[in-house]
Amino acid sequence: LVWELNSVIKQIYPEENNALENTNSIVRLIVDFGDKERWAQIWAAEIIDPASGEVFSSAFWVERSDIPGGFYTAGGESIERTFWTNPLSYRRISRGVGSVRASSKKAAPSKNGAPVATPKQRYRTHMGIDYSAPTGTPIFSVATGKIVHLGFSGAFGNLIILEHPGNYRTYYAHLSNYNVELEVGNEVRRGLEIGYVGSTGRSTGPHLHFELRKDGVYVDPYATKTQLDLWNMRDSDSGLLTREILLLGTPLVN
Repeated sequence: LVWELNSVIKQIYPEENNALENTNSIVRLIVDFGDKERWAQIWAAEIIDPASGEVFSSAFWVERSDIPGGFYTAGGESIERTFWTNPLSYRRISRGVGSVRASSKKAAPSKNGAPVATPKQRYRTHMGIDYSAPTGTPIFSVATGKIVHLGFSGAFGNLIILEHPGNYRTYYAHLSNYNVELEVGNEVRRGLEIGYVGSTGRSTGPHLHFELRKDGVYVDPYATKTQLDLWNMRDSDSGLLTREILLLGTPLVN
């Protein structure tokens, strides 16, 4: 839950990214720690000024059956995009979506007539986000889902694919290793440590290659035009949010 909580706090109160360690901040939570039958879940969080008791901001979890659940402010603003773009603590994004140049060799005649291989430039589209990070950096599942692939896969190297409700899949590639407790068919919750950064497969250095796909089609989670149904408050979700606010108590509303 720590990864999930940190992500929530950074969104609802970005001025206080270290609220969990700062004694000048109060973080109030409503948490279901789960049991053998269900996952642990943060249901609500708020940042409070200890001097005045003022609530700076708050977030509520909305559970959905047809698509992954999500966190929303009391006003219905989604903070979900951050979860789907931060599967690890990274140094930088070394490569995003776009065209990349690759070299190939083509035989060309030399002065004496013998063929000589010369470089030929070609371009291909890079699908996915490359996060540069040291080997062994933990990687977390961005949402609750089911493991449908765990193993080596050509250029991807060591690869984990998670299937999520709503025909979404996430890909985590070039891993150095996996969480040893996981296997294909396992259900995993958001924030679970599933693997570790590496450089297996077609890779020039340690990084995580991350992909989000909807109905088998790649989606760029960083594109401002990308507005997935799981990131937005649907009409059917509004009632669920109101229900959560009422059940969890008015002190959590700004």
